[in-house]
Amino acid sequence: MSNQDQRPLYVILAGGGSSRMGGVDKYTLMLGERPILDHIIARIEPQASKILFNCNKEIDVSLTVIRDQKPNLGPLGGIQAALEYAKEKGYNSVITVACDTPFIPENLTSRLQSLEGNPLVIAASNGRLHPVVARWYVSLLDQVTEALDQGERKLMKFIDNIEYAICEWNEPRDPFFNINRPEDLKKAESLF
Repeated sequence: MSNQDQRPLYVILAGGGSSRMGGVDKYTLMLGERPILDHIIARIEPQASKILFNCNKEIDVSLTVIRDQKPNLGPLGGIQAALEYAKEKGYNSVITVACDTPFIPENLTSRLQSLEGNPLVIAASNGRLHPVVARWYVSLLDQVTEALDQGERKLMKFIDNIEYAICEWNEPRDPFFNINRPEDLKKAESLF
């Protein structure tokens, strides 16, 4: 049985240590009256058949949590976990987003799905790639696993060795603005 429909599987990646934010889980920070995670869920829920949360510690969230095979694998570890889940459940692809990007566009799914023919479709805004915000085909699972087994931890280095398409957004407010530092949170509040 296949889980293919117009709305894909989404995975929110939150496996990092949040060192630039002093170790605070960024998705728990308040933006307006709600945590950043609530903003992300509100944006992607209408676009997703299911939303997973990739995190490597005990947390209390309303989403299904998936973990990396081993600690300290970086975003590639979360992507591997997402692709394994997708393969097991019969999805042919998964869309990943970062846990610190509260302005995800409401047309992310349709735009990423419009670029067929490449195993990876990466979001970009104003000429800048956002490799964590992407549509990954399950066919990449073996390559991701092999790269991790060989010690690769840098997402862009992995991506540079595979074929991918770029889906560009040119908007005044960057839909992929991410909150890494306290000053980014202040800027997000002004954008919000």
